[in-house]
Amino acid sequence: MPNKDKDELGADLETPELVKENHWYHHRHDLQAEMVFVTFEGMVKLDRRVPGDGTQWYAAHWDKGWTYFDSIFEPGDLLSSPVDNKPEVIEAAWKWFQQHAAKSLEVSGASVSETQPPRWWFRVLGAHPDREFFEIEVEANDALSAFGAAALILKDAGEEGAAEFFAAIPCPGAFALPGDSVVSLETVLDPEQADVFGLER
Repeated sequence: MPNKDKDELGADLETPELVKENHWYHHRHDLQAEMVFVTFEGMVKLDRRVPGDGTQWYAAHWDKGWTYFDSIFEPGDLLSSPVDNKPEVIEAAWKWFQQHAAKSLEVSGASVSETQPPRWWFRVLGAHPDREFFEIEVEANDALSAFGAAALILKDAGEEGAAEFFAAIPCPGAFALPGDSVVSLETVLDPEQADVFGLER
């Protein structure tokens, strides 16, 4: 039976029942989208199966709400029975896991983050003062933190403060730049560039 925890008002909240190692690998055909589980990386919600793979799932991560970066999980990464997809239950489940279950699981050499939210890889795009593009890959908790990490890298490289940031794109993520440097609207709409930017009629 699931364990019981208390919310801030003293109400009972179900906490997750841990499963045996590789339980969900052997029961992978029972997995469905929207199911929520405990993993060592945090609480995750199954989104959709990875095309062409018989076991892997894309999953969202819980960070005061669901975030979708197409993170991939194996069934064996799922440590618990399904958890209700309710914020108070998800928070209680993760808190309980950190305080109680993780300690016993760490004996096998696994580990769990006790305080830090999941970290992601981002490609930060921007331009130097001469308008030449740069692309910096960093690890951060979120997109805004990725800009901060990239700024420190530029600072350490002697970059002045006139550089500009355009976007922080989760990895893996497809994108295209219009060339080696910033391109104006006038250039893109120039009839002589129509074939380059797909504007031929």
